[in-house]
Amino acid sequence: MISRVYEDMEDIKGRFNEKSSELNDYNVLTNEYENSMENLSKIIQVIQTKTRQTNAKLNLDLLKDLTVDMQTYRSLLDRLQILSSTLTSQLTDSNERDRVRRRLNEITRQWTELEQDLISEEEDMTEMNHVHQQYTTINSTCDHWLNQIKDLINELKNAKTVETFDQLIPKAKSILSEYQSNFEHLQRLRSRLNRLIQTNRTPEATQKVNY
Repeated sequence: MISRVYEDMEDIKGRFNEKSSELNDYNVLTNEYENSMENLSKIIQVIQTKTRQTNAKLNLDLLKDLTVDMQTYRSLLDRLQILSSTLTSQLTDSNERDRVRRRLNEITRQWTELEQDLISEEEDMTEMNHVHQQYTTINSTCDHWLNQIKDLINELKNAKTVETFDQLIPKAKSILSEYQSNFEHLQRLRSRLNRLIQTNRTPEATQKVNY
């Protein structure tokens, strides 16, 4: 009889230890899940803030660094997906399972949108910098041709013979044609820059167009 009671006690003790171990594993899982969720939320907020600041400065290198950061932190989202799946399988309450799924879906959505935003911002900024460089170069070229036109006007005013005048006329036509072509290109680039800053309304972006 005593032996039977002892065996029952050992059985109860074994099951208690098993349940305690399961509960401990569950607590470890939920703690890691909550910490991962909190850390990812903070990372998303930080990158969103840095993205806005980077756009305001039109700094392409900083934007590329943020893209690299997101790639680095991607493993945290992957880990959270595994934790969520494991936690869901252990929950008996359907409402709790749905809550875990909703939280995962929401943070995954935020992460994906932020990734896409960064890619789009990087592409837009790359194009804006390229167009601005072209704009600056053509603007400088137009200034050069304009100075040549001014010099040519002075030469025409000082021409003392018909022969000299006749020699200067073809040169004037060529310079004017080149200037007109460059000026039209400059106008097209300016219009293109104007379209680009519609999605990047910062003082620095506007300054590029007003340069």
